[in-house]
Amino acid sequence: MPASLESIINFGANVSFTPRHDYRPENEPEVLDSLRRNRHEQIRVIGRLHAWSRLVESTDVIISLENPELDALTDEAREKLLLELRQSFAAR
Repeated sequence: MPASLESIINFGANVSFTPRHDYRPENEPEVLDSLRRNRHEQIRVIGRLHAWSRLVESTDVIISLENPELDALTDEAREKLLLELRQSFAAR
């Protein structure tokens, strides 16, 4: 599930960085697993990297949700993911 650690470059090529961990989950359980394993780290969730700002930049953990399979999540699954995210931030 972790991708090779290469530089991530946004669409406009004005932001480039290399995170310590780069996850490319293919389904909901893999997203949840990535969140659980990195619960105490700084996590940035990215999509298709069309933003021009440096907000996406992270040297710690990146979880990419650009996989089309994740677009098909049900509302219930999305709520579950949001709850997991909230809990991971609250645990800090």
